[in-house]
Amino acid sequence: MCEAWEDILMQMALRLTKFVQNTSTQVQDEFLELLLWGRSSPELQALLMNQLTVKLKKLGQSIETSYSSIQKLVISHLQSGSEALKDNKFLQVIDKSMKNFKAFFRWLCVAMLRMSEDHVPPELNKNERAV
Repeated sequence: MCEAWEDILMQMALRLTKFVQNTSTQVQDEFLELLLWGRSSPELQALLMNQLTVKLKKLGQSIETSYSSIQKLVISHLQSGSEALKDNKFLQVIDKSMKNFKAFFRWLCVAMLRMSEDHVPPELNKNERAV
């Protein structure tokens, strides 16, 4: 799992580095504009639509699988009564973190669909708030 994440993140970092070299703006500024106004530069749009789509999907799926695995391990190994409180808190943290990642990937997917002027399915338009 770590190797898969590392490989995906390294490829994304390489593409983002090339993006920064070819544009005068910062990556964080581009994503902030996409978040706030729902629009991006043609360069960021090309990067997201042509180079990072598959990588982002793989990363999102991998993160979700990892969190699910951690939850299963916690539940199966920490079932004793004395550890139930610690167990419950840990599961809450995992659950909240997973919801935040899902919300981020849902937002990014919707933004990419809007960029390509595709229809946004209603299930992606859910407004689950990340905290």
